[in-house]
Amino acid sequence: MRTMLRLMRQRGSFAVEAALMLPILFGVGVVGSDMYRIGITRTELEQRNGSLALTLAMQHQLTESGLQALVDLSTQDAPTRYQLLILNVRQSGKLNWGFKRGQGGELCEVPVSAGRYTGALPEALPEDSESGTDSSTFSYIVVRSCRNTDDISLAGGVSWPQVLQVNSLQRSVVLDPELDDTLTSENKATGLADSES
Repeated sequence: MRTMLRLMRQRGSFAVEAALMLPILFGVGVVGSDMYRIGITRTELEQRNGSLALTLAMQHQLTESGLQALVDLSTQDAPTRYQLLILNVRQSGKLNWGFKRGQGGELCEVPVSAGRYTGALPEALPEDSESGTDSSTFSYIVVRSCRNTDDISLAGGVSWPQVLQVNSLQRSVVLDPELDDTLTSENKATGLADSES
């Protein structure tokens, strides 16, 4: 009889412990799910941004329709939530050209001041201040993708930035990739690069 009573008490205590642990396990599962979703979203953004930068870095010439096709492919999951900055930066930091793309509005901070890239470059080369000549032997394609995250809901209360921002930098195959007439006009209109670029 005592053995039976002891077994019943153990079962009751296990049931209470299990009931108390279920909300904790559920909470851990929800937070883990949110962390997984954040990681997947950021990884996808990094992969798309890197692919866009690499593809652009391989181009000798760039057309408006070609650039737009690449941007559409890169933002296909939510085109109205993106802004992309696409820059061609010489080794000295001088901007050859720059474009803003996307339907998400002004989401990105523009890393350009007075026609110069203000971000870090792996192999920066100072401009010759005495002669004013640029002795760059190559340039970089810099792509900054910014995505508004309002459409991504998280259940576990994990902190989620309002805008995800990813930067990719690839060495271009040519010093100054050629632009078609439409992109040349757009480059002048953006005012990112110096007028002489």
